[in-house]
Amino acid sequence: MQEPCITLSIIIPCYNVESTIARALDSILFQQVNFSYEILCVDDASTDDSVAVIQNYTDKYDFIHLLKNPNCILKSRIHLIPIIFLYQ
Repeated sequence: MQEPCITLSIIIPCYNVESTIARALDSILFQQVNFSYEILCVDDASTDDSVAVIQNYTDKYDFIHLLKNPNCILKSRIHLIPIIFLYQ
């Protein structure tokens, strides 16, 4: 079976966003669209429970993915800035 073509990738850089990431993901999931998309949460070595919150979503939705960076490149410079790529 062929994978559906992804039209949109939403990339969310995350660092210590335990208190806000669920609201951000719920906001995206609430949207009604007629194209396929994926959500990539990129954790930058959070020290809170951000990863656990995101993993709850990855367990429920196969189009939400968690990428973990153990080296903390961005630190607190970026807390939660959605970046959207539209494929054409």
